[in-house]
Amino acid sequence: MDPLFFGVPPCNSTRVVRPQDSPQTVDDCPADSHGTENAHAKGCRCPGARRDHYLNDMRRKLDRLAGNPRIVDATGTHRRLRALMALGWRARDLAPRIGWHSGELDTIFRRMTVHRDTAAAIRDVYRELSDKQGPSEQTRRRAARNGWLMPIWWDDETIDDPAWTPPTIDRSDGVDEVKVARRLAGDRTVRLNQAEKAAAVQQLTAARIPPSVISVRLGVNSRYVRRYAAGVA
Repeated sequence: MDPLFFGVPPCNSTRVVRPQDSPQTVDDCPADSHGTENAHAKGCRCPGARRDHYLNDMRRKLDRLAGNPRIVDATGTHRRLRALMALGWRARDLAPRIGWHSGELDTIFRRMTVHRDTAAAIRDVYRELSDKQGPSEQTRRRAARNGWLMPIWWDDETIDDPAWTPPTIDRSDGVDEVKVARRLAGDRTVRLNQAEKAAAVQQLTAARIPPSVISVRLGVNSRYVRRYAAGVA
């Protein structure tokens, strides 16, 4: 490539990290990395870094014009991660599936927006695990304490909508949230008391699950499902 690409002098560094960039000769470039857009943000002005910056900038502009922004609202991403944690999936279980470290995954909850690729990766993991119980009882308890909702509460039409909130369910004394969460996740070894069973039926009803399905999932006679959901039983 012409070293005067974009009308700038060649980078004065021998520290080249991309094979398509021609080697430089003088090791006095102020940047610590070279040849990429990230390096450009850190001060590298070699042809490769400028080219990456220019091409990515053009792609961002084209995406905006096409109504396909790279940065999206993080509401759905937060909800999906917390729903998986409510099933017992830990950050260290989820992070490798999207190519992150567990510590990095925690930072997502401090962001109002995320890159669309990150949102898509977490969406894929959610589809894979949202009907499976995770390995951590501690994570389930933490999610219950924080009021994080399980996947049963969400569907594709509502989970990404910041304006939509699930209906509030009034729970009576004697309800063990973790037991209810485990039973809703498919753990049939959990025995629910009357109040817990009512709370579970109410959750499933609020999520628009048919009474016949609720009956099978919880082992409740179908003629009582509507009574449980109404808090009568």
